[in-house]
Amino acid sequence: MRRLSILAIPTRGGIVLVDPRDVTHAVSDGHLVTVHTRQGAALLTACSLRGLHARLRARVDRVHRRALLCLRHVARLVPLATGGYVAWTTTGARVEVSRMAARALRRRLGLGASST
Repeated sequence: MRRLSILAIPTRGGIVLVDPRDVTHAVSDGHLVTVHTRQGAALLTACSLRGLHARLRARVDRVHRRALLCLRHVARLVPLATGGYVAWTTTGARVEVSRMAARALRRRLGLGASST
């Protein structure tokens, strides 16, 4: 498969072309998805999280049923009492990380199961 060099995001105002490396996270409100970039853009699209994840698989992780996150743009992970995290991006955005995704993330980062 060819490496993705540009991400086309259909919006109401037209198709916005984004460098996939600039995507910090994407969050679904149930009907629409907002794709956030490191430049501060928030692009509202009817694309599904599943579809975006398939197109950005090498760059983002599914961290919640309603969120994708690029670890490259995470500044800090704050533990929650539920076992999940709140991820703070380098742009200052907060993204919820589910308990199950937090377990996988700890393994991926080489942290023990009890690490917070």
